[in-house]
Amino acid sequence: MKKLALIVTVAAFSMVMLAANASAGGNGWKKFHGTYEMIASGSCSHSEAGWLGGNGKENLEATPPLKPVDPKQLYVGTTVTYGTWTFNKDKTGEYTIRNYATILPGGSYPTDQPFLKTQDPPTTKFTFEVNPFGDITVTAGGIEIIGSISIDKKTMTLSSGNQVQDFRAAGLGWAVCNSARTLIKVGN
Repeated sequence: MKKLALIVTVAAFSMVMLAANASAGGNGWKKFHGTYEMIASGSCSHSEAGWLGGNGKENLEATPPLKPVDPKQLYVGTTVTYGTWTFNKDKTGEYTIRNYATILPGGSYPTDQPFLKTQDPPTTKFTFEVNPFGDITVTAGGIEIIGSISIDKKTMTLSSGNQVQDFRAAGLGWAVCNSARTLIKVGN
């Protein structure tokens, strides 16, 4: 009976220590940082007139299900993107990307514009949170990007979708993009 009590006590103590270690950031996620190279692909639906959300709101306040204000002004595109992401210990960071877009004509897209575009948007700053299991949430320009970091911190996946973005300054209207990203660590 004493052996059973000892085994139960040791198991319970071990579980408490593991939980305390994880919540204290002992797994290395608390000061997560590094530089990562990214490759990504995605697709975007563009609406010059904007989007209506299932919540009755428009554009940046709209939530799924989403539908274009004027379906006749809708066009789509696919993208391949590469870039560099830097994550700092203070839970801030920035990324720079190059985006290759193939625009499928239709809707309001001007026929005198190229259907293949290369874009170099300005550097984007972000904040992030990592939970004790390596799940990460990045917030950049009002968009939430979620994913997971490998236990050795050498790779990461990030995805975002069904969030309205304002691309009017680039001449691409209001967009709803779904993107998947793979990041590989290249430095500290």
